[in-house]
Amino acid sequence: MSNLNLKVAKLFIFSLVDLVVNKLGRYIGILILINVVSRETIGVLGIATGYLAFIGYLAIAPEQILLRDYPKGKHGNLNQEISAFGNFWAIRSVLTLLAGIVIFLVLRDENLVLAVVFIGLLIQRLLEGFTNLIQLVFYVDFKQDTVAKINFFNNSFLLVTFLLIFLYQSIYAYVAILTLGEFIFCVIWSIQLRKQFNFVYLFSSGWLSLVKKNLLEFTLWYHLSNATMNVVQNIGPVILSFFASLAVVGEYTIALKIAGFFLIVSQIMQKASFLHFANEMILPEKSTIKTLFAHIKIYGFLSLLAIIAFAFFGKLLIFSFLTKQNVDLLYQLVLIMLIGIFIFNVTRPLLAFASAKYSLRKGFIFVYIPSLVSSLVSYFLGTAYLGPFGLALAMIINYFTLFLLSLGFVSYATRKIPKN
Repeated sequence: MSNLNLKVAKLFIFSLVDLVVNKLGRYIGILILINVVSRETIGVLGIATGYLAFIGYLAIAPEQILLRDYPKGKHGNLNQEISAFGNFWAIRSVLTLLAGIVIFLVLRDENLVLAVVFIGLLIQRLLEGFTNLIQLVFYVDFKQDTVAKINFFNNSFLLVTFLLIFLYQSIYAYVAILTLGEFIFCVIWSIQLRKQFNFVYLFSSGWLSLVKKNLLEFTLWYHLSNATMNVVQNIGPVILSFFASLAVVGEYTIALKIAGFFLIVSQIMQKASFLHFANEMILPEKSTIKTLFAHIKIYGFLSLLAIIAFAFFGKLLIFSFLTKQNVDLLYQLVLIMLIGIFIFNVTRPLLAFASAKYSLRKGFIFVYIPSLVSSLVSYFLGTAYLGPFGLALAMIINYFTLFLLSLGFVSYATRKIPKN
């Protein structure tokens, strides 16, 4: 096994541990919340998350260029680059918060709880953007073992504070814990950045030019692609709220959270696959395609195992660890969603390969935009005629459409489009 393959394998293992710990902490918080608040309140959480997905288009992160360039040694002065990215994060956060306040004022008249939850989660996401910036530096330097250790401590703290939800029995407590916890994590990661990389903030008059160059060259299209997929995955509860009660939206939100747990492994694998493809030497076409399809087989096999496991043990897991209400409904919804997730996971290597090897701008135009349009149309039609089940079935259609678009783009790009 080559040195690159060993590094990527280690990166994947520690990234998986880190993400599982992170997701598990959040899922335990959701689990507690589900058992102490009404389904209507859970529906509010799902709708707020959907609105956050749309505002996520503003959360452009130019530091993502490090994924492609850092391991190749193409980056410049690290202190200067991180400082520039930090400056951009601060300005971006202020502008995003202003947009969030406008949405808050609109939502406040219809549902004050929804408005407060939305703005609270938005602040938490903005703070998370800062910690993600720092963690990315560790990630591209193959220090994911350090990230996993620090996040294990952070999430252990979060888990303990989640117990306060039992005391206050309020979604406000859940949002406050996430937001205050993220602020503490920002402080911890700032200390670690200085300690591990001897980081010193450097202000340069050319920081904006550096950010602009990275945005136009790579990050803008990378971000827009990811933001689009985030909308496709999370906008469902918002659309369902136009046709169903908050209680029904709450049930669908719970099912979506359960199904989302099965995205953890593939999420990390896609990032590791991108890093692998981006740093791989140019190979003969047959060797390149062989590597790509090897990734697809691995993703597909793991996803199929997840479906089989849930089909046999899903009801028991929901009843024993999550909720005793509407178990059959949740089981059926999740099972339908997992079929869609299987197709999406098989598509991930194609997306990673296309992002690493070919034009991100053309990929966004010819793959992600049609997928978004298809998703919004099918979500509305499916929900209008079949309610939550129609929405879940639309996921299968959407992800299959994404698969065909991705496969077509990679097939065409392999023959026609020059490497970035």
